[in-house]
Amino acid sequence: MKTKKMQILTSGFLVITVVVTGCAKKRDYKEVFKAEVTEKSAAVDTNAEYIYVPSMVESPRTVNSTQPGSQGTERVVKFKFTEKELLAEAVESDPRFAGNSTNLKPVISIPITHLDFRCADNGAGECSNKEEEVNDKDWSQKRFFKADLDGMKVQETNTLPIELDNLFHSCQTELSSRVVDSKLENDALNIVVEKTYRASMDCIGDSIQDLDEIPDAMTFNVLYHYSFVKRATFASKDYTPVTYPMLDQGTYGFFKTETVPLSDDNRDFERSRSTLMNRWNPNRKVIPYELNAAFGKPENKAVLEATKEAVGAVNNALTASGAKFQIQLNAPSEVSVGDARKSMIAMVEDPQASGVIGYGPAVTDPRTGEILSARVIMYLGTMKKYVWMTWDDFVAEENAAAEAAAKAADALKASGTPKVKETAEVKVDEIPDLNSDPGT
Repeated sequence: MKTKKMQILTSGFLVITVVVTGCAKKRDYKEVFKAEVTEKSAAVDTNAEYIYVPSMVESPRTVNSTQPGSQGTERVVKFKFTEKELLAEAVESDPRFAGNSTNLKPVISIPITHLDFRCADNGAGECSNKEEEVNDKDWSQKRFFKADLDGMKVQETNTLPIELDNLFHSCQTELSSRVVDSKLENDALNIVVEKTYRASMDCIGDSIQDLDEIPDAMTFNVLYHYSFVKRATFASKDYTPVTYPMLDQGTYGFFKTETVPLSDDNRDFERSRSTLMNRWNPNRKVIPYELNAAFGKPENKAVLEATKEAVGAVNNALTASGAKFQIQLNAPSEVSVGDARKSMIAMVEDPQASGVIGYGPAVTDPRTGEILSARVIMYLGTMKKYVWMTWDDFVAEENAAAEAAAKAADALKASGTPKVKETAEVKVDEIPDLNSDPGT
């Protein structure tokens, strides 16, 4: 009997346990809604160095102080959380003076709110299965943050066109700024910002031909791309820096990375100058280059084919020179010019008021001189704008050659020497109609 009673009691206990356990499983943990909240440790490595590159990616064709695709000077930066901001600061290049925090140069600041969460107490010292925000911790102890990207401020002055223009004249005033895109990854942060400017009449007066042009010239928008990439994942681990002395610079045409560290007695003089050669890592096998979406348009097919042919010629030259790597040209896609990790050839179809037809900057590691990525900006709209000038130059050269040949033939005829074959003169009315085919 006792054994049977024990079995019944045990069975009942198990049933109660299962019921209680089942009920406990049904009680979902109610989290606080966390819109755009990011964990600090997963988002930004405050101990790591980042390569920072600003770019002007889009601008109006009518403003001569802008240049789409232009790239600023890359810098090594570190991130830092403060009570109210996430700061990106350019690091001190000389480790002897890194202890002075004011040697860090401000680059970008982003307003933030520090947050943390925990399970709310049910009054008996137990978790109530309901999450609550923590308000009794210091900001530095909180694990999460929420960024106000629209409040982001660019604090540095870089070498982008408008910033350079404003160094010497107060030409453009920034009226507003808004973030149009942002992407945070494990090793990179990319932010695209649209800025609105108002130009001064002192700077645009010479380019205005009619009062009706003032509205278009005075106020305009520009898209900027601010790219941060963790240096440890961006730079090659097997790259060896190459010193590039002044004597070699007169023979070889490399770009260079130059610093002037202070001597042991803290003097700034020419002999302490350090110059490194900018080059791709020679151990690389393939350097992928992206093509922007403009290359995929049917009307630009001829330009696409010519670009492929040109890259093929470059690869043949690399092979002939003994280089180990080749350029891999990828299919046209919607890729951003400003992402520092991407090498690319980008076509700009709008004719530019500045008259630029081509531009080829590179992102280099300020520590070693290694080229990390590069871009070629092809201003197709401006090239078309000046085709007639190139044709006129060609015609003038051909006609001059024909005239010289005719004079030489007349001189030979007068001297009794047999006549040489004359060069056919190029007639101006033989110019093809370039407007009949946009792909010409």
